Amino acid sequence: MIRSTPILLCTAWISTGCVSLHLQPQDRLASSFSTLNLNNGGDLQSRRFSGPHQVTAQKVALKATAAPKKSVTRSAYPRGPIRVDSRQMERRRIADAALSLVGLDQIRVGKQIFPSDCSGFARAVYASRGIDIYRTKSSHAGDNGVKVIHHFTRDRRGVHRRTYPFVGDLVFFHNTYDRNGNGRDKDDPYTHVGVVDRVEDDGTVHFVHRISGGIVRQRVNLRYPDQHQRDGKIVNDFLKRRGSQRLAGQMFAQFGTVIR
Repeated sequence: MIRSTPILLCTAWISTGCVSLHLQPQDRLASSFSTLNLNNGGDLQSRRFSGPHQVTAQKVALKATAAPKKSVTRSAYPRGPIRVDSRQMERRRIADAALSLVGLDQIRVGKQIFPSDCSGFARAVYASRGIDIYRTKSSHAGDNGVKVIHHFTRDRRGVHRRTYPFVGDLVFFHNTYDRNGNGRDKDDPYTHVGVVDRVEDDGTVHFVHRISGGIVRQRVNLRYPDQHQRDGKIVNDFLKRRGSQRLAGQMFAQFGTVIR
């Protein structure tokens, strides 16, 4: 049984602070919104994009992910998949939780404020469903948050490179910034992570992630990793690092299934 946790959503430009959105196991979050209507009668005005992919054609700089300040103190989950009664429903809830945060700047789950980077976003999404994706004993000193999450996913035996992932899967990327600072652009593994929210028949995978400009939705396609558009449709968005620009399919590392 997965326990839900209230998510507190904060926007950088609202001086009144945070409001609470309670996620219950039976609830379905809206996949997109301009105004989030809360049970207490108030509204959270989010920054709305004119369409779900307005920012995806832009070349945006990915925010570096800092190493976790401290290890997870609780014991790690047993190795192997996390089993739930309804896999598809729980995966959809995870994806909807990620989608509900598009356009927002800062996230708090319960009493914990998560870092404004990609790993903080992914961790907050799963924390809203009662799963801490930092709970692993496999990480090493100096690992960044993305690597910690990758270790967690590998503990679940969920790492894969299938063309068609599950909704709610994690998606990992390599070389999105020069983490080791050596000036090279192809030796920085596991530097970015997002959450899959939709998979199309042609292999275009839509995912939500945190970049330097906020939480956005973009696309990756492993069938056509070197193509930005195919037949007039965007299949891979640009993920930019300083001094270069590459497509998401070219920087793809792996998917990670947590719920099975």
